[in-house]
Parts: sequence; structure tokens; C-alpha cells
Amino acid sequence: MFGIRVVIADSDPKVVKEVKTMLTRVGYIVVGEANDGMTALKLIRNTLPDMVILDAGLSGMSGLDVVSNIDGGKLAAVVMTAGYQQKDLLDKLKHHWVFGFMIKPFSESNLYSTLTLALNNYKRTIELEKEVDKLKSTIETRKVVDRAKGILMTTMGLSEDQAFRKIQKQSMDKGKPMRAVAEAILLAHELNN
Repeated sequence: MFGIRVVIADSDPKVVKEVKTMLTRVGYIVVGEANDGMTALKLIRNTLPDMVILDAGLSGMSGLDVVSNIDGGKLAAVVMTAGYQQKDLLDKLKHHWVFGFMIKPFSESNLYSTLTLALNNYKRTIELEKEVDKLKSTIETRKVVDRAKGILMTTMGLSEDQAFRKIQKQSMDKGKPMRAVAEAILLAHELNN
């Protein structure tokens, strides 16, 4: 995973050093190190890493609190670590933007496999969310165009195909998206009624 930018946050400076050594050995770039939650959050926001390795038990602001603060922006693939497995922690992680979980101490091979899987799943999730947003936009555009077609069919006596072609032609002539042309038709109709 050459060139992956990582922030490591753990309450134990020794763990941070060990993880950094493991990661740099295989080509990861550690762009930030923190021993408390507030510092971790600032580093994440300032460096925009590809991946974050967070200790659940950070001082000041727990690892979960840090995740909650970066959740909405979905800034990075997050892997949470803990000194021991807690059922309530695992339940909480289900509702956060966390792609991996490791119990300390962990081996080098466990670290690499967890990070690789977490980053791949993160990237796939981001791609799927973009696709969902694109599909939502397509559906909304179709709804607006259909409403505009209905207005043209009623007011101008056009068939559905003729109304669609009229919107399409205006779109090409004006160099504007069909949705913009359809919204203008809807607005003009509202103003005239």
C-alpha cells in the first residue's frame, strides 16, 4: 500500500511509535501522530489522510467522539483499536464510519490485512455513495422533465414525444441541461397561473 497517508492516534506513545515503524516499513506515509482525541481531530482535518488508526480510549475526546466529528465528512477510512474487546464498543462502531477494528496488541500481518481491507471497503463505499447520488439526481431530473412535458402537452397540445423533443431542442440550442430548461418551463407556468 505504497503512498497511503495515515494518521495514528493512540493514548500510548509506544504504540504510536510501533505502528509507525510497521507502516513506514511497507511504504505508508504517516502524516500525523497524536496521543489525545483533540490533537487527532485537528490532525485529521488539517492533513486529510487516506486512513486513520484510532485508539478507542483516547484522552480528552474518545476515539468514538473523534469518529463522530469526522463522520459526516467521511474524510478517511477509519480503523479503531482497543486494549480489549468490549461488546458495547462493537455495537457503537456499527453506527459509525469505521471500517476495521483491532484488539491490541496486534501483529504486523493483522495490521496490514486490516488496513488493506478497510481502505478497499472505504473506497468502494465512497464510489457507491457517488453512484447513489448520481442516480438520485437522474431521477429528480426525470421527474422535473416529466412535469414540464405535461405542461407543454396541456398548453401547446403536443404529444409526449413532441414535448420531450421540444425540451431537448431548447437544451441543445441554449447549451443548458434539460433539467434547467424543464425548471424554466415550470417556473413560467407558475408565473402565468
